Parts: sequence; structure tokens; C-alpha cells
Amino acid sequence: YSFCTLLVYTKKEYHKMMRPHGVPSGGMSTQRIITVVCGVSMMMNVGLMLNSTVPPVGGGCVNMLAQCERNFKMLKAEKASTSASSSCPKPEPCECNQDKKEDSGSDSEEGGMEVAVAHKGLGKDPPWVWIPGREATNFGVWKTEIYKTDNTYYNPEDDYKLQESHPKDKNNYARSPIPMGSARIRVSHQPKEKWITLDEFAFAHDVFFEEWQRFSFGNWLGVKCQQDPMDAFAIQDMLWRVKPDLIIEVGTNNGGGAIFYASIMNNYNKNGKIVTLDVKPVNQNWMTGKNKDNCKGCITGDEHPLWTDSDMINFIKGDITKKEIQAEVEKFVAKAKTVLVVEDASHRYPETLQRMNVIYKYVTPGSYMLVQDTKMDRFVSRLRKKYGNLKFGPMRSVDEFIRANKDWEIDRTFEYYIYSQHHRGFLKKLR
Repeated sequence: YSFCTLLVYTKKEYHKMMRPHGVPSGGMSTQRIITVVCGVSMMMNVGLMLNSTVPPVGGGCVNMLAQCERNFKMLKAEKASTSASSSCPKPEPCECNQDKKEDSGSDSEEGGMEVAVAHKGLGKDPPWVWIPGREATNFGVWKTEIYKTDNTYYNPEDDYKLQESHPKDKNNYARSPIPMGSARIRVSHQPKEKWITLDEFAFAHDVFFEEWQRFSFGNWLGVKCQQDPMDAFAIQDMLWRVKPDLIIEVGTNNGGGAIFYASIMNNYNKNGKIVTLDVKPVNQNWMTGKNKDNCKGCITGDEHPLWTDSDMINFIKGDITKKEIQAEVEKFVAKAKTVLVVEDASHRYPETLQRMNVIYKYVTPGSYMLVQDTKMDRFVSRLRKKYGNLKFGPMRSVDEFIRANKDWEIDRTFEYYIYSQHHRGFLKKLR
């Protein structure tokens, strides 16, 4: 057992030591490590301890390693079964009560490095985000395997370190919400090798996008539209899969979102309805100053034919938390089969949560409530920027909502472009 432990530990841990910070580096190959350790083990007659014939030095050591790993797993499994009923104290991360993925008998290797090795201990919901009363859906990990290409490297273990990078933040909204945020990309070989993480790349782009107000330049079919392009593509994917016949949007602004949703809906249900609400008129931009006119030659939604020439888009001026406004919305809900809602108003906490607690009841099972701009919590926590007079935004609202509503889950399916304004904001109603 001791020598099997040594052999398996040497194979798995040596390369971790030789690639600090998760970046692949040179060193002894796995085959060579095995040969050296096998040689020492053979000298001490480890083969007899395993009740097997001592293999010859060289290629046979690989077979010995496989036998060692099998025996080691059996012993480890027996030990685990005796302590399966024990519980893990919180908030320290642990592996108990998580769905396990065991390593296969032989790891795929390339140049001495493990590739696509099943990661242990990362179940459906990795245990690093603790919310009183309920664990939140995973914060950063998507894949549960080590993976590498010529110029990228990802190890799920590194996501744990990334989540712990801002321990002083009480609510930890400085942490990365980006799927596989610890994945590393080599952006230069010469004159000096340079690696960056997905989190660094995506967050840097987000800071630029926000502070230079890139969102104010775009349009959809000529209408001012502040949705970033990657999210727009992912949202149309969600709409096409769900095919809601009623979309309720809270936060109209200039109507670009309503026109965008209507243009998608018009291709699968020409009789569908968009109900969009705001406390101000459509022709009044929430932006002020020089940036409000960045979209040159653009119109507002209520000037577009999709709005003026059909009854698909219906604007309601008012606050969704008011009973009389809810009554107007519910007239549309009563006639719909599949309802999807979008919360895209002030992005402040607790107002966002208050609106979520009103509109979630309209969503039908299998459909979504999309809470937009969850990124704002990180801007406040990480960059210490003032966000009105409030410290939190949509992300905290999502966390508190998920904690209180067991029929909902955070669905990260539509974050496949990695960069998003709405990380963890796609909430799916299960039943």
C-alpha cells in the first residue's frame, strides 16, 4: 500500500510541481518518473507485496503502475466506504456529498502531460460558494477535466484558487463569475513568453466596454440597442429553443431590446406578444451627456415598423411592483402558453430582487427569467466604484432569489462565449 501510494503520488503530483500556476513546463516525462520509481520499488521487492511477479525495468513499469493504481483505488474505496456517513464542516470546501468522477484506468498522455483527465470531487455544484441555507449553483467551473491545446491550459483545481483570490470581500462579489476563468492562454512566445487567464481577458474587456460606454454605439435594425453582441447571439439561441409566445421585459429604455426580441419571435410565432415596461417614455434615453447620442442616425423602438405596424409589441409605462401595473401585464399572461421574462431595469439591489419577486410567477416551467447586467456587483466590489448609493446589484439579487426558490436553478448553458454581461443571470424554472 505504501509503495503504491508513493508511485501514484509521484506520477500525479510531480507535474503539478513542474507547472507552477497551472502553466505547462518542462521536466521529466511521466514514463521516466515511473521507470525511476519502479526501479527503486523493485529493489525492495514491491512486486511480492502486491502478490504479483516483479516486472522488468522499462516498459513493464507502466503495467506495474496500472496495477498499483487499481490496488490503490480499491484500498482507497474501502477506506472511503467506512467514513461515507461523516459530514464536512462548512464553510471549508470539501468533497463529501458530491457526485464523484473517478479516473479511468489509464490516463491519456501527450508529451508526458495528462490530458482530459477526469477531475475528482467536482460534482454538479462545486462547493466553494456558500449561501446561508443553500449552496449556490457553481460560480466558475464548467468543465471538470484537465484540458490543453498548443496555447491553452485548463485545470479545474485552479478555479478554486481564483474564487479565493479576494477573501477580504465579505460577500465575495469580487470573485470571478466567468466559466473556466482560470484557463490560461499563451498570447506571446517571443521576445518573452506571456500567459493570461480567461478571467483577465474577459474582465479587462468588460471594464473597457463599460467605462468607454461601447454599449451606446450599437443598433439592432436601426434602433438603439445596448445589448453586447455575444449576449445578443446567446439570447436569440435561448428564445429560439424555448419559443415563448409572451416575453415580458422590465426596462425598455429606447426600445432596442423589444425590437430585438420581436424580430426573433416574428420568425417562429407571428402572433406572439412582447410586453415591455418602463417608468419613463421610450423616446427618453436614460443616458445623459455626450454619450447619449453615440448611435448616429439611430431611431427609438417606437419609430420602427415592428412596433408601429403590428400589435406584437405592447408598451406599459409604470412600475411592475405596483398592483395596477401587474394587473395590466396579467391580461397578457392569461392568454399565453409559454412565458419568458427579462429583468433589465435599474440593476440595483434590493430593487432588482423586488422586481424578480413579482415577475418570476409569470414564467412557465422550462422557460427562463433572464436577469441582465449581473456583472455590476463585481464592478463595485473589485474596482471599488460607486454605483449610485448602493453596494450590490443583480448578482446578489440572483443569489438571494435562488436561495429562497427551490424550483429554480442557474443555467449556464448560454454562457458558451465565456464573455457575458449576464453571468449566472439565466434562471430556469424547473417546475
